[in-house]
Amino acid sequence: MVKHLIRKYGKNEQGQSLVITALAIVALLGMISLAIDGGYAYAQDRRMQNAADLAALAGARALALGASASEIDQEISYYAQANGADSFSYYFVDENGQTVGTPDEASGVHVHTQRTFATFLAAVIGINSMTAAADSEASTYGVSEASNLLPIAVHEDNFQYGETYELWDSDHEAPGAFGWLDWDGGGGGLHELADNIAHPSNSGHWEIGDRVPAEPGVKAGAPVRNALNQWKNQPVTVILYNEVTGCGSNARYTISGFAEFVLTDYNFHGNNKWIRGYFVRWVAPGAPGGPSFGIQGIRLTR
Repeated sequence: MVKHLIRKYGKNEQGQSLVITALAIVALLGMISLAIDGGYAYAQDRRMQNAADLAALAGARALALGASASEIDQEISYYAQANGADSFSYYFVDENGQTVGTPDEASGVHVHTQRTFATFLAAVIGINSMTAAADSEASTYGVSEASNLLPIAVHEDNFQYGETYELWDSDHEAPGAFGWLDWDGGGGGLHELADNIAHPSNSGHWEIGDRVPAEPGVKAGAPVRNALNQWKNQPVTVILYNEVTGCGSNARYTISGFAEFVLTDYNFHGNNKWIRGYFVRWVAPGAPGGPSFGIQGIRLTR
């Protein structure tokens, strides 16, 4: 009788051990699944955030460059899918982050990306797939500072992008000055002006509100013409001004913004002198805070 009870107890104990072991294995698999699939899910979340950020920045850049709705869609689609998104959606926003219907009303884009992926071990506990998703928003802004500038001042105006304009300070807002700039105010003359045209990096860094010294005189000699020739049909940044004070070498142009100008031709003969070209939309780095005259910066806002 005693032996029978011992054998019975031993069998029960073995059965309980098997149950406990099975539960422990399931729990262990759950923890391993949490470590492996959880870590993978985190990586996919980061991947979708990168996809959303890059797609939003690409969309905002296209918006800043004046692209059409279909061109903006292509940019967002490319960067979202190239970075692993299975699906994505987006909408345009204004400067306050409010939804608007068309690019003409917008200053940015909001992008949502999503990716569904299979799990490794979580299927053991009934989770066969997971979904990672992310949102991002990028907006344009007018830059308040710039460098690498052509040494010519252009009066602030409501320029139409792509239309041809003739630039020359023939009104002599500052007597003796024609719109040329002298970055250091030292009066370097013709050859320094030509060198500054040939090398825009000589300009240094300027901000809205700064007063830039003028380079007086027509300064239309061969060195200046040769320097201008290298910029024909290429975009270069110029300052826009809204006020001129002084005259001659004491003249100062007050910066009100920056614009991108493509020089197509010039004429320095006779009384009707001009520099001809057109303004384009451009994206450039710089602190926000300035009006938009075509040059804009891009930043993530969400």
